[in-house]
Amino acid sequence: MSLLAIIIPALKYSEQLRQCLLSLRRASCTWEREILVILNRAAHQEEDSLAEEEFPEVRFIVAGKNLGFSGGVNLGLRSVTAELYLLLNDDVELFSDSLSSLVQAFEKDPEIVVGGAKIYDPDGKTLQHCGGILRKNKLSSH
Repeated sequence: MSLLAIIIPALKYSEQLRQCLLSLRRASCTWEREILVILNRAAHQEEDSLAEEEFPEVRFIVAGKNLGFSGGVNLGLRSVTAELYLLLNDDVELFSDSLSSLVQAFEKDPEIVVGGAKIYDPDGKTLQHCGGILRKNKLSSH
C-alpha cells in the first residue's frame, strides 16, 4: 500500500488545528497516511499532551524553535518517506473526498509532480483560490 504523508506546520495546538485534524480523520483515502504536525516552538507544552491524547494517529514534532511554514515543512519532509506529500496550513478543513481525489489524480497521471487545490472561504461557497500554472520556464501564476 502506498503512503501519503500529510505535513502541517503550526505554532501551537489550537481549535483551528483541531478542526483541521478532525477533517483529516473524516477524509476517505485508499492510501495509508501518516500525519505530522510540526510545532514551531522551543519546547513541549501542556496542551500538546491533550492533542496527542485526542489524536493518537498524529505524530507531533516540536521543532525546537519557530522555523516558519517552509522550515516546518522541511523538517516534516526529512521525518518521513512517502510516495506523495500533502502540505497544509493548520487552518485548512478538507472535504471528505479531498484526499481520495488528490490520490486519484496522481495515480491517473504519473507525470504529475505537484498539485494545487480549490480553496474556499469559511462559508464553503466563495472560491478563494483555484490552483495555478507552472510554466516550462519554471515561473508560476494563478
